[in-house]
Amino acid sequence: MADTHSMRLRAVRSALAAALLILVASGCSGSDDAPAPDSAGRVLVDPDGGSVETASGGTSADGESGEAPGAIAFDADADSTSSGGDDDSSDGDSSEDGSTDGDSSDDGSTDGDSSDGDSTTGDPDGEDDASASTDSDERIDDTPLGQLTTELIAFVERERGLTFRSRPEIELLDNAAFGAAWTAVIAQDAAENSEDYANFTDIYRAMGVIDGDRTLEEIWTRFGDAGVIGFYDPDTGNIKLRSGEITAFTKTVLVHELVHALEDQAFGLDRAEYDDRTDEIDWTFSALTEGSARVIESRYRQQFTTAERTEEDAARAALPRTVSLSEFTTSFLELQFGRYRYGETFTAALWAEGQDAVDAAFENPPATSELILDPESFLRGTAPDAPISTPPADATSFTSGVWGEAAWAAVLSDTFDRTDALELADGWGGDAYVAWRTSTGACVRTHIAADTADELDDYAQALEAWARQQVGREVFYPTADIIRVTACG
Repeated sequence: MADTHSMRLRAVRSALAAALLILVASGCSGSDDAPAPDSAGRVLVDPDGGSVETASGGTSADGESGEAPGAIAFDADADSTSSGGDDDSSDGDSSEDGSTDGDSSDDGSTDGDSSDGDSTTGDPDGEDDASASTDSDERIDDTPLGQLTTELIAFVERERGLTFRSRPEIELLDNAAFGAAWTAVIAQDAAENSEDYANFTDIYRAMGVIDGDRTLEEIWTRFGDAGVIGFYDPDTGNIKLRSGEITAFTKTVLVHELVHALEDQAFGLDRAEYDDRTDEIDWTFSALTEGSARVIESRYRQQFTTAERTEEDAARAALPRTVSLSEFTTSFLELQFGRYRYGETFTAALWAEGQDAVDAAFENPPATSELILDPESFLRGTAPDAPISTPPADATSFTSGVWGEAAWAAVLSDTFDRTDALELADGWGGDAYVAWRTSTGACVRTHIAADTADELDDYAQALEAWARQQVGREVFYPTADIIRVTACG
């Protein structure tokens, strides 16, 4: 597994990377009123009660097949409003509103292939395509949504230092239409990646991330009803929002999604070269892109008047949510929202060094969540921890990989509060896992190392406490510097 518990599911990952969803939640810790970490850069939910995006993943425990897909083609019905745009676009992210309520944040990032040309303009020929937005504007109807899109495109281009090649189409869908679009995204991704969904359903059940007999597809479908409010469609390059009208809240969500669309056009968010990697690259790249979008979104929100802030809060609170977050485990929520919280902090540190540092990270993103959680180490060029030997399986393995520091912080949040879980996971010095099936489910076995002997001892005590909470978990010490954790379910 790579990516803090979003798991590496190519389709799920690219869907998620291509469509970062907007999740509205007052908290993500398993109760509606207890905040939990928001994803993709921090923990699942914005600590200030904002919303965040979700993502899908695959091989790594923290960001591969455990993430939800974000790419879907959906024709808006008569109840939707759209601002015209070009069909020519690439994959992108969907976004959850993960605002920081006006707190100044200098994050901003763009993801994509280094081969896309000039990282400042996103022009494959290395030439400044400054007229792209203007040309697009001339093809847009002069509707309120069209005018708003023009205004926000200019803001995003200015703040991010990049230029759109083509103008995304924006669709405002009513609750029923948006829910149908979201369900279709999940169903399509699950059908196209049935083996990955089955594998990570079993892994999540074994680790306690999914309760009972529910599948990953069911969990993601329900998660949409819990507050997903928008996504960027990777197939068409368009953006869909759960909103019947334009509000201050709609504007912040749209800014977030436009950042994804812009970075997709400039760098490319769907990176096939990551498919065969077993590190955390899927999760870390998602954290980078989500952090970038949240930073620019936060800058936009800083311009709001008191009245606009009040309007935004009211619109967020009024969003329909038919499923309670209490349906989901804390670890599942932490896995989803962590990319947002930690990604924003990481990208803000890059912006403190300048846009070149942000763009360089998109060219060569960190391979471990440890570096996302400690941006100064990334900026210093700290090398990742040495690989850990994969533990033996008791039967034929169906997958193996890396969990990562962020994923273990999420898993431990089922036993400890988020702050303590994050502190305990901070001593992570590398891991490797293997998974196999049994007559009653599946087992996941992980070797974990720590940075120091004291941190290894702290890790061991935390894992023993976690193991006592569920039958089928065992902690063993094969050597003086390795912890072996087995979880079956």
